[in-house]
Amino acid sequence: MVAELNTVSGCDSWSSANWGISGYTVATYKDIIDARLAASDIEQDYVLINLGTNDVQAMPTEATWKSNYQYIVDAMHTKWPSALIYITKPWRSGYITEPVTMAGWIDDLIAANTGLCFEGINENVWFQNGVATYSDDGIHYNTAGSTEAINQWVTVFGY
Repeated sequence: MVAELNTVSGCDSWSSANWGISGYTVATYKDIIDARLAASDIEQDYVLINLGTNDVQAMPTEATWKSNYQYIVDAMHTKWPSALIYITKPWRSGYITEPVTMAGWIDDLIAANTGLCFEGINENVWFQNGVATYSDDGIHYNTAGSTEAINQWVTVFGY
């Protein structure tokens, strides 16, 4: 998912381009990112990424996953060189160790891209602990989950 925060004051105006595709993994998203970016004519100040939920079903190797994710980060940075990229730590119902492992990989990715990538929301905390409230299927946000995700992003941005 890619989104732009247009008005920082009060965090009351978001313009977004939701590029989420059901079932996509980091690898499959890597395969389409160049075409998506080429077709985009919007400017971004912030990029909010939530990828990896589907990867927990068949965890790829660490090196492959990080390489694919880095490709996505590099492509977005090329398209929007001044945009700050915030990366969600994903969680999925029914998986315990995989999301924690992936969170560590995301920490490594952020550390490797200092000044460009930052930690976004951490679903391993709020979504996991409130999944019965925030999701109907343990994967996707329901209305309450979407509201809470926005609240979590507002906190990430310091509001």
